[in-house]
Amino acid sequence: MFVDQSRALLATAQKELSAARIRELHEKAEARMRGLLLRGQREGAFRADLPVSWLLTTTHVVLNGAAEEVRTGRIDPDDAPWFIDAILLPAFAPTATTQGDG
Repeated sequence: MFVDQSRALLATAQKELSAARIRELHEKAEARMRGLLLRGQREGAFRADLPVSWLLTTTHVVLNGAAEEVRTGRIDPDDAPWFIDAILLPAFAPTATTQGDG
């Protein structure tokens, strides 16, 4: 499962790499995701009423939360993707915009 693998990968990286190198690698992944979100907002695939920085933060918090829930045994690793989707899909879904006073 992706969340569990990511958690294990980070734990291994923390043993082998400096904090600066881990940050550098994380920044590269974040830059790719930032580009994806910006393009998705321009194309109407993602909500544009929230800043990309907030969508990135939300993703980071949800993924880390899921990893922690799996680690502690509060959720089954096979269920984590469902929980992640249940939060992130509606958080990213474009919203209808209203024009004028109504």
